[in-house]
Amino acid sequence: MSELNDKWADKVRALMAKAEDPATTEAERESINEKIVYLVAKFSIEDSMLKDAAKEAIEVISQRFATKNPYAVDKQLLLSAIARVFHSQPIRPSGVKEVIIVIGHKDDVEKIFMLYASLVIQMINGLATAVKPTGVHGKSFNASWIKGYVTTVSQRVRIAYARAQEDVRNSTTGNGMELVLRSRDVAVNAKVHEEFPVLVNRTINRSFSNKAGYGAGSAAGRNADIGQNRVGGSRNAISG
Repeated sequence: MSELNDKWADKVRALMAKAEDPATTEAERESINEKIVYLVAKFSIEDSMLKDAAKEAIEVISQRFATKNPYAVDKQLLLSAIARVFHSQPIRPSGVKEVIIVIGHKDDVEKIFMLYASLVIQMINGLATAVKPTGVHGKSFNASWIKGYVTTVSQRVRIAYARAQEDVRNSTTGNGMELVLRSRDVAVNAKVHEEFPVLVNRTINRSFSNKAGYGAGSAAGRNADIGQNRVGGSRNAISG
């Protein structure tokens, strides 16, 4: 990420270190992780407002993300969910199965990359250590675990962003935040229409067949470190 406020970045790093500490309990980790994603979202909104007040030019970019197997479709669902929360548009190109194009403001796309890359790493590591109940089909358990994880994490990101947005709204006067976010949405939509004048919306549907796997994945999603590793760093997890 670029141009992060040092004070904000230091606070997030401290929370991440606490979340990663083996001595931290699961209950503590869940609370810490909610704070991490809340701070990322709040900074994103406030940074947008500051740039708007400074009359900085809006830079909307189109970024391709590789979502390779295993679980390429589930990775696309996770990436798309995060992108929409951060006022960006995920596009699945026709005829290209393992790519999602994210169109959004440059700083938002950077945050999307950070969160997505970390969550994919946690997803794969979590599945590797998940305990499969006796007599449960392995492939069915794994697929359902991934679905539970992605669904739960996506919900947590949406909730945390909404809470950050409400707090920013309550701390400012007038409807400045709404106008800024709306103008960003307009700029993103213009870029989408420019690059994809004929766009067919395709919904990705994923069901699960194993309740034990889904429940275990959902529990892992609740404890996932949203925003973990690493503020200011680059990650290669998106192709994993």
